[in-house]
Amino acid sequence: MEQKIRDALAELDTQNDDHWTAEGLPRLDVMKDMVGEAVSRADITNAAKGFTRKTPNLEVEKPEQTGTGETVDAQATAPTEAQDVQAPAAQEDEEQEELEPVEGDEAVEKEFADATANYHAAQDRLRKAQAAMDVVTQRRAREAAKVSDSHTVKAYQASQNAQREQQARRQRALAEAMAATRTQY
Repeated sequence: MEQKIRDALAELDTQNDDHWTAEGLPRLDVMKDMVGEAVSRADITNAAKGFTRKTPNLEVEKPEQTGTGETVDAQATAPTEAQDVQAPAAQEDEEQEELEPVEGDEAVEKEFADATANYHAAQDRLRKAQAAMDVVTQRRAREAAKVSDSHTVKAYQASQNAQREQQARRQRALAEAMAATRTQY
């Protein structure tokens, strides 16, 4: 089942909001449809730890054991001289990028906030329109179903008359066929 979950996770579209929760986790109902059976949040976490919309990484981190009892990860974390020199510089660059505002950020943030508000307003309008349309559809169905008793009786009588006429035609045809066969013999 873990492989099925991983395959389903690989098919999720990070651009499709219907695949994700507000927290950026895969929606359980979507996963159920893709896997073919109910999937829990724990199942997804076990299949791909740390998998989110922002980090759709399916690589499973399983530490390998060395002959000394230490994991390969523990040995890999021991810094080398080259790493010691490069790491602080990289960290400083990342910190500067996060702290320095870029020209136009406020406009982008405002546009994002406006678009989000418009999106939610449109969803509310859609829900209200769907509810109103449901009322209209139900009303139309009730009106179509409103038929007077006399109309029902007349429709039944017409149906019975049509069936009797059809049966009479069949009986005449059968009688004619029998009469024709008697004259031949």
